[in-house]
Amino acid sequence: MNIHTTESESFARYWQMLLSEAENIAYYIQPEAQRYYAAYFEINIQDARVVVELGGEPIIGLAMTQHQKNGITYFGYAGLGAQLIVHRNASDTARKGAYKALIHHLESRLNENTPIRFEFHESVQNSLSPLALWLMKHQAESLPYFQQTIHLNVPLSEIKTNIRKSYKGEIKKGETLLSHHMTDHDNFQKGCIQAMQQLHLDVAGKKTRSDESWDSQERQIAAGEAFLIEGYLEEELVSAGLYLCSPTICYYGVGVYQREHFDKPLSHIQVWLALQEAQKRGCRVFDFGESFFAGQKKADGAIPNEKELHIADFKRGFGGLFLPSLRLVFTR
Repeated sequence: MNIHTTESESFARYWQMLLSEAENIAYYIQPEAQRYYAAYFEINIQDARVVVELGGEPIIGLAMTQHQKNGITYFGYAGLGAQLIVHRNASDTARKGAYKALIHHLESRLNENTPIRFEFHESVQNSLSPLALWLMKHQAESLPYFQQTIHLNVPLSEIKTNIRKSYKGEIKKGETLLSHHMTDHDNFQKGCIQAMQQLHLDVAGKKTRSDESWDSQERQIAAGEAFLIEGYLEEELVSAGLYLCSPTICYYGVGVYQREHFDKPLSHIQVWLALQEAQKRGCRVFDFGESFFAGQKKADGAIPNEKELHIADFKRGFGGLFLPSLRLVFTR
């Protein structure tokens, strides 16, 4: 087994090979998404990705960055959790050897002479990965949570069947009342996100994040990593949604809705249009993110507030699967 870090001449080639054969790729490991989260969390990150290769074939990779803050070295991914990427056709024997090599590499990285915090996220499909088990054995804190996803490799009519009954009428009403405009890589124009940014400022009543984070999201659209849907009531912008995409996953990123028009189905038609667009783009999964439940801790260990519970209930109306996931945090 051979380890390739970003300093290796062959790293970029093996990384792209792995991405082309991966089962699912988290939306936030795209290049511009990485820059957005670094701007959002206001951190200066270093690329620490690694690929394990055997006989010219990449077997597994770890999407990982590192940054320093208050004397602590943080490993994760741009302020979020590091993510495993696994070749879908790799044999069990090859995977076993690749995990062993990856863990050996991590042992050396996490043994540096400074305080360490390593955060890793894993969606539990069948069993924990060897990396997750290794972290658990080394007393990593484990926080379970649930992700809501919709599989897009089925007919749109089947997806609609699983949507909450009341939503179907709201979607139909939204199609009649509202007009929508979509912006993506093909029709991108500089400044296209400014109307959404202003709507967000008007709704929030204050500036909640930096201009650089908005500029970064606009660059995601230009790079083909996101698309923007704007909803209009006559000529007034009343809704805007930004959806982030990897080659396999589309993520419900940001939604902004004019409160004065909450009596209209602004969000229902937004999500429905996004599901259709994600399917057209060839994404296999639509990811609503973490689903919150009353009294149950979130992935960050906090109890969800009423607003978060309300949004989670709205998202659950679109159906899908609720997959258990783990946030593992190792500190030393």
